[in-house]
Amino acid sequence: MKHYFNCILALVLIFSPVKVFCEPQATQLLEELRKNGAKDEADAQFHLGEIYFAGWGVKKNYEEAVKWWRLAATHGSAGAQNGLGVMYEYGLGLSQDYSQAKYWYSKACDNGLPRGCENYRKLKESGH
Repeated sequence: MKHYFNCILALVLIFSPVKVFCEPQATQLLEELRKNGAKDEADAQFHLGEIYFAGWGVKKNYEEAVKWWRLAATHGSAGAQNGLGVMYEYGLGLSQDYSQAKYWYSKACDNGLPRGCENYRKLKESGH
């Protein structure tokens, strides 16, 4: 599984030699992540959310990103909790809701993600 996550990182960073090495496995990687995400593996769910949010190898789909991040967030993924905060704050893939954004940012912060704390603070200071 580590190899698959390393390929994702390589694709994200767009290092062309590594991308060429990993690209034939992109479909296999996505299927493996979906399979593990369906088994309630928070890391796989979080990475699927990232893939759909950014459109890495798939069509960008905010609703699908929300779906996978929500699953990962309920399993304690701080990154997914922060991701949901972003989606609620900006109304991406769901209705804009500042109270939900603050809720998810605070969960991410409580789970040790500094970016979640920063996002929570900024949202609160902006009057939301």
